[in-house]
Amino acid sequence: MLRLLFDRNLSPLEIRAAREAGFDALDARDFGEDPGDAAILELARRLGAAIVTQDKDFGYLVMTSPGRTAGVLRFARMNVRQRCAALPAVLRAHGEQLMAGCLITVDAERVRVTQLPH
Repeated sequence: MLRLLFDRNLSPLEIRAAREAGFDALDARDFGEDPGDAAILELARRLGAAIVTQDKDFGYLVMTSPGRTAGVLRFARMNVRQRCAALPAVLRAHGEQLMAGCLITVDAERVRVTQLPH
């Protein structure tokens, strides 16, 4: 099953949408105070989870930090309603790529998949 760690910058509505669509969705807020992006990346690695975020920094962190990680799904320029609507379809279409370590960027007009070096 696709396991996802939702960054603190997303609302519980996106997490609920992922769970209702049958995905294992975890909320970074459930793991305590905000430890920063590098610690959230390490948590995702330990959990075997891909990161879902609006933050551009995670793609760079994955590329520059040692160790293998699942990918990053980043939403850009979309409101919460748009993200909730897009999330299940994007995960079904690109879940394997996400777990293989790709950066997937989604906006209202397109989905872009980038293979990240490991």
